[in-house]
Amino acid sequence: MPIDASKPEPLRLWGFILTVGGGVLVAFGALQPWVTATVFGKTVSGFEGWRGIDLPEGLVALACGIVLIIGILLLRGVKGRAKRAVAVLLIIAGVLAFAVGGVVAVTAANRFGNVQAAAQQIAEAEHIPLPEALTKVTGKLSATLGPGVFMVVLGGMLGAVGGVLSLALVTRTTPSPEPDAT
Repeated sequence: MPIDASKPEPLRLWGFILTVGGGVLVAFGALQPWVTATVFGKTVSGFEGWRGIDLPEGLVALACGIVLIIGILLLRGVKGRAKRAVAVLLIIAGVLAFAVGGVVAVTAANRFGNVQAAAQQIAEAEHIPLPEALTKVTGKLSATLGPGVFMVVLGGMLGAVGGVLSLALVTRTTPSPEPDAT
């Protein structure tokens, strides 16, 4: 079977570029820092930060990134209804990566700003009573988002758009030839 070296049509090319780019961003973003908790702008022992893969959501994002990368390559090798199923899977993986990154971004302050645990760490480190440490920490603890969570959100959007373009490509019907008028 000869290899087709012709220039790909724009729909196929952009679907591939967006899906692979999105998958790489999602997978790489899952390995990067997502959240850092600080008190007075300094990290507290035990609160240095969480990479994506330290969290269940980060593991889901990593899996989505892998699905996006492998799925777009798989799309070239499958036939018939399987093409549509793979394209839908690409969309789902992109949307899921976007969603888990977005949930972490929105809930980071409440989820990672554990005042009680931070106060306990400070009390032990500075050898002060817990109530005093709580007064020091209350209102001063903040959770800062790292670059990984933004990479996952952006990559999820790109992957989903690439999946939509791929789905449009595989569901498109070829026009039937015009009947001869003679």
